[in-house]
Amino acid sequence: MSKVDSATADGKVTAATLAGIPKDEALRLIKDLESQMRAAAKQLEFEKAAQLRDQVIEIRRLMIE
Repeated sequence: MSKVDSATADGKVTAATLAGIPKDEALRLIKDLESQMRAAAKQLEFEKAAQLRDQVIEIRRLMIE
């Protein structure tokens, strides 16, 4: 299990988690989270979908820095 996989298992993605991971791995993580977000919304789990959306936004922000 990669560092990113273990971070998303507990629902937290931090700058320390993303430090040093390849850009393609971060993009894969974003795609995975977006897929989970759509599934949560489809199941009417809007709070979970919003949390996943916030994680995607945070990852993108950290990638820019």
